[in-house]
Amino acid sequence: MRSARSWAVVGVALLSVLTSACGGDEAADSSASSPTQQSVDCSGVPRPGIAIDPQAVACADNGFEPANDEFSFPNWGDTGALDATALVAMFGPDAVCAQQGPDGCVLFPAAHSWLTQVNEAMEGGRCEGMAVLSAQLADGGPQVAELQPGADATVELLQATDPVVEQIEYLWATQLPAEVAEPTAETRNQPPSAIVQILIEGLRNGDGYTLGMYYDGAGHAVTPFAVSLADGIYDIAIYDNNYPGEVSHLLVDPAEETWVYQDAAINPDEASETWSGIGPGSLDLTAMKWRAGPFSAPFDETAERGSLARTFLVTADLAPTTGSVGAKVQIGSEQFDTGTDTAGLQTKVPGSLVTFVRSGGTVVGVQVTIPANVGDVSVSPILNGYGPNSRESSPESRTKVRVSVDSPNQPRVTVASAMQAGQSAFTVSSQQSGAVSVTAVAGARVTTTIDNGRRSFTLRIPSGGRVNVGASVGGEVTVVVADEEGKEYEYLLEDGSDSDEVIDIIAEFQDGEWEVTEEVLEPVELEETLDQDSGDLTNQDQVDAEDSATSNGSGDEGDVADTGGTADTGEADSNSGNEDVSGNDEPGGDTSGDSGADDSGANDSGANDGGGSDSGPGGGSEE
Repeated sequence: MRSARSWAVVGVALLSVLTSACGGDEAADSSASSPTQQSVDCSGVPRPGIAIDPQAVACADNGFEPANDEFSFPNWGDTGALDATALVAMFGPDAVCAQQGPDGCVLFPAAHSWLTQVNEAMEGGRCEGMAVLSAQLADGGPQVAELQPGADATVELLQATDPVVEQIEYLWATQLPAEVAEPTAETRNQPPSAIVQILIEGLRNGDGYTLGMYYDGAGHAVTPFAVSLADGIYDIAIYDNNYPGEVSHLLVDPAEETWVYQDAAINPDEASETWSGIGPGSLDLTAMKWRAGPFSAPFDETAERGSLARTFLVTADLAPTTGSVGAKVQIGSEQFDTGTDTAGLQTKVPGSLVTFVRSGGTVVGVQVTIPANVGDVSVSPILNGYGPNSRESSPESRTKVRVSVDSPNQPRVTVASAMQAGQSAFTVSSQQSGAVSVTAVAGARVTTTIDNGRRSFTLRIPSGGRVNVGASVGGEVTVVVADEEGKEYEYLLEDGSDSDEVIDIIAEFQDGEWEVTEEVLEPVELEETLDQDSGDLTNQDQVDAEDSATSNGSGDEGDVADTGGTADTGEADSNSGNEDVSGNDEPGGDTSGDSGADDSGANDSGANDGGGSDSGPGGGSEE
């Protein structure tokens, strides 16, 4: 056990999941002044072989060796395979498991909903996870042989090795918890010269970082490992996971507060282009030590999250070829577009936070957190650019978008619909009281899932209609559905606190009456987990760690590591044999090949469904 580092184990096959790769001094203060105000000690000679100007002098170098410490395979995109074991490692069993016993864990519906949303977002790519793991392995993290027996260096690891993929995906997801998202967003408020200062101090002290860059709505995460200075220009040497076998360079002019990166691309199959930026907002840093779990679960209805009370997560199931996935945020008379006015929202609404879901070359999502003292907030998803659905090459195919709302002591509400660029499908409004309403655009097929304690309730909103989800009162939530003509129908959703069972409820509204199907969910097996305090591997008596493939409660043995959670409001899947409630059938027909004919969503975890040969857009978005 390494006393200076924090560890977590995702599963038996993944014996050393490093959640914090760095010891040593604390990272430099994110408010560090620019080089024009603070002298920079650049001395020595850069290491040969990383293509730095021979006249440059070294500022910092953490010893990362590209020939050994980068992956041999490029960033890739398909549906993620995070499962219940990964969630327990990330957030702890109490926040994740509604039931724990000899047969394993039954996920809280809200935990399952978050898992589904995150796995879908990996369709865009895994750049964040690859950037983190490469840095951790180079800095004395888990030994490569623990991920792949017989391997001696990161470059020898294979993409086909399950523990390698599990670790990359786990680390990809660590960009979302508040413990990581908040300090990362704070660094984004710094000018490029201050970003360089933080990075130099971090590399010197052994505090590894990933570097995020944003340009024209796109975004990418890379591994910086050295900084040099020549003619007043800082050269940051980078391992870009879109281009294995190469060393890339981001140049910063501290006098002009500008930066330029010539090796940017939406995904490894695209030609590189030049990205650039000026002033704060276009670069950020994420320290390895911030990734030390367990984290506070954004979906935990009982968690205390301070003043940041409501979190909206907007994601898409594949990356746009250009542009980004974002949101229009309405607060009072003010409207903000996260793609163009992030600074405006955070300035005019003190305490608000905007973080980007990075996935390879574009931004596949955005997370907006609003303080408790702010009144009503409305969020509408937007697609700035789009790409072909991974199941259909037609450029007219639609992208499935999800918007979720997490508030303390309130149900998690998730809304899903298939959209095209420039199209509006729905608006989600959250009141300060905790009540949530969803309004569907006429003609759009929109699905809502309400995760209340041990109960999950999924329904399709009538075209042009709305759903009001009242604030929780004694664990009960009143759901009111209104059709396009305004006629209302009510359903009382309990939280199931008087029962140990976790139940999926699939509801349809026909001819003025509710038609409800219920299914009791079965536990899924967990693999071994690590005692975070002692660092000792604990073999839980209730866990059968032979195989995470298990029945999902409907007799389907083929859905590997199905988390046994709640209704999947999205992807078409043949597991349950019921009607799709995904909202994928938009006006004009569904060209995505995701007709939704065979999916009720109940029992489809979205965790390990579809992560096989479907390569998606090739890693188009930033992790």
